[in-house]
Amino acid sequence: MNNQMRGRLSRLVVVLVCMGNTAIAGAVYDITIDTSSLAGHAAQPFSLAFQLTDGSGVGNLSSNVRVTNLDLGNGSSVGTSMALGGTTGDLSVGLNLSDSTFLNAFIQRFTPGNFVKFRLNLVFTPEASETPDHFSFSILDNSGVSIPTRAGTPVDVLGSLDFVQDLPVLQVFAGDTSRSPVGGGGPIDLVTPIAELLVVMDIKPGETPNSINPRQNGRVPVAILSVSGFHARSISVNTIRFGRTGTEASPSQSALTDVNRDGKLDLLLHFRTQESGIRCGDITAVLTGTTTSGMAIKGADRIRTVSCR
Repeated sequence: MNNQMRGRLSRLVVVLVCMGNTAIAGAVYDITIDTSSLAGHAAQPFSLAFQLTDGSGVGNLSSNVRVTNLDLGNGSSVGTSMALGGTTGDLSVGLNLSDSTFLNAFIQRFTPGNFVKFRLNLVFTPEASETPDHFSFSILDNSGVSIPTRAGTPVDVLGSLDFVQDLPVLQVFAGDTSRSPVGGGGPIDLVTPIAELLVVMDIKPGETPNSINPRQNGRVPVAILSVSGFHARSISVNTIRFGRTGTEASPSQSALTDVNRDGKLDLLLHFRTQESGIRCGDITAVLTGTTTSGMAIKGADRIRTVSCR
């Protein structure tokens, strides 16, 4: 990796894992970036860049980010990747960044397609630090400099988060059309990336399998579970939709209650079956919505349709 690239790399279902006496919080985000505006641009070739910096400056291995499920939307990776610090793997098999040094980074050149999709799995030990660990992702132009975004100079990232206590908030940024990339050509109109927080949901809590009669005029109970780092009360109930694709039924009832008896309040929702769009033969149902802070959420659970003959 050349010094220019190093210098310009700037500053994601929620789970809890018990490791000894240390609480490890985490989150999973699905990211979609519309890259159609990059095709044929003078600033190509472009590169995907991921960076994790250690706030303590000593590389204490308190934060980890795994990048999986890469889809380049008819595009392709080009050439050999470049890695720095505690980075292992690659985008084809899964990329892992750990804060074993102050700066941990990964760059992969790619030919843009219609989009870039990937999943961020992050695990971290919450620290009471004035300078938290920091993760970001960006797209670099042919000069190794980030494409201008509304995150502003000098960072120009597409997404970033600080590993703070509770749930890290992922911020995403559109391209900045008031500035042209250093690599040449006019401004790049990148739309704001889509970031979805994956939540743990349970259809018909306490029942296995989750049987649904699509022809019945009943209601389907669905629980969104609170886990360490995520509180179900942070969900904006009036944004929730549930059904075949996650765009159909709005809740007819909602309540905060401890569904799984773990001492945390969960969100229990009820949806009218006939409004869900679930059909005979469907094997999953989807829930979507946002938190009160505007973060998109998504969850899915398996179902079995019955009385379909």
